[in-house]
Amino acid sequence: MIDFTTLATTAAVGTGTRPVRAAELPGPIAGTLGPGGLPGEESDGADVLLQAAAGYAILRRARVPDGPDLPALQLPPPSRPVAPDEVVSLLHRLRSSATLRDSLQHEALAALGARGLTLPAEQLLSLFFEVARPGVPAGAVRAVAGLLDERGWALVDLDPVWAKALRGARTDAGPLNSRTWEEGVAAQRAEHLAAVRRVDPAAGLALLETVFTSEPPEVRELFVWQLREGLGAADEAFLEARLDDRARAVREAAAGLLALLPGSAFVARAEKLARQCVHRRQRLLRSTVTVVEGIEETAATRRDLYRARNAENATPGRLHLADVLALVPPARWPALIGATAIELATGPAEYQGAPIDLRPALAVAALRWRDAELAEALAASDPALLSPLLSILAPAARDRLVVDTLRGPSGPELLARLVQLPMSPRVAVAALDAIRVQARSRARHHVVIGLLAPFAVHADPLAAPALVDGLRAFESSLDKDSGPALRRAIADASAALQLRQGIAEALQAYPVLTPSAHQEG
Repeated sequence: MIDFTTLATTAAVGTGTRPVRAAELPGPIAGTLGPGGLPGEESDGADVLLQAAAGYAILRRARVPDGPDLPALQLPPPSRPVAPDEVVSLLHRLRSSATLRDSLQHEALAALGARGLTLPAEQLLSLFFEVARPGVPAGAVRAVAGLLDERGWALVDLDPVWAKALRGARTDAGPLNSRTWEEGVAAQRAEHLAAVRRVDPAAGLALLETVFTSEPPEVRELFVWQLREGLGAADEAFLEARLDDRARAVREAAAGLLALLPGSAFVARAEKLARQCVHRRQRLLRSTVTVVEGIEETAATRRDLYRARNAENATPGRLHLADVLALVPPARWPALIGATAIELATGPAEYQGAPIDLRPALAVAALRWRDAELAEALAASDPALLSPLLSILAPAARDRLVVDTLRGPSGPELLARLVQLPMSPRVAVAALDAIRVQARSRARHHVVIGLLAPFAVHADPLAAPALVDGLRAFESSLDKDSGPALRRAIADASAALQLRQGIAEALQAYPVLTPSAHQEG
């Protein structure tokens, strides 16, 4: 076999002394020879030598050099089923459109993760590149992380940029690394503390107590808030001591958490004040009235961070009263004054001889203590309170109240918040009707365009057929001179709903294993 070194020797000593025979050349080199130098023929001509040398040169240039010897890539076996082909195809369609792409993709990925499904490797790799870009929202990163089994995480670790972007979103990361607590920045240490608290609240509190006094104020505040994880009576003594912290932000964090402990001394002090300042008075031939008094500002109320001023320049006594009403657990009112929280909210009340509305303060209490019954009574008596109470209302009551409120004067304000939240089919249909009503005013078209995009993202996708029909009727009812932006927004909303419907129907056969980020939001 003639190699390149042999050709060099022939060039030096001559073809007469060392002839070049085509039959002795490697096949790829012999194939480059022209007529007279075909494999099997012998020739000692210089042309054969030159053509063979040229062939070697071309092959040497075209050849990719061998890389370093690397161990074979060992990936764990997959432990999650891949999403059905229909969903994968719909995701391809969704990703190819810029309209609402990010919001719809986030929902779809969260739905897959909640069902224990993943995506083909090539789609995962594409997502890794996306979430590694600067400025990607944390929710989008969590949605991708939620698709990964051990095989997926092994793929993530192939690139340090991917690992940096995604590892922080992993919720099943295994044993906690104590070095994070000892050497990490404040945010990393706070995440570590929260993770310890989720597993063992007592261990997390002990960990915090060892370093707390040596930390700067902003770190102390951050660490106190992590006690929300696993918050319980065992944390009360530590939090009560923090009410005397040098930094107001730390005191506020401690007071905020103590206000969530129904048996705490902090709440008991509010209940004591409630007994002193809230009374029930019988009236002849009229309903019983609630009479409330202002609360004097003292060192104790200042320590518990009761408000002394607000934007409306209310007196400290009146502000302290509102704070007490917001702190007392609703279930405690019968024992304190012989009346329910609902009776306080819906009956007449007086302050210094004039009527007073106790409902805003009691709405704060309903939210704090997750009291759905009180929230329903408050929203029914004052539709303006419905929007902040949506998250704690029972589904049936929420839908009924929302539909009624959308038809009234508080409808536009409610609608702006409603389209940002998951909507049941009944609520989605009512919301679309309210959007169409707003569109009757051309001056409101820019508002309607802004409502349609979040509406398409948060309406129940299984109601899509009725909603798409409603959007088509909406579009056909517009004046001919309506701007193209509104028509385009309607078309985009219809397309988004149909995509979401297709994904939701394809996933109906797969049970939900964990709440998705979209459902929680």
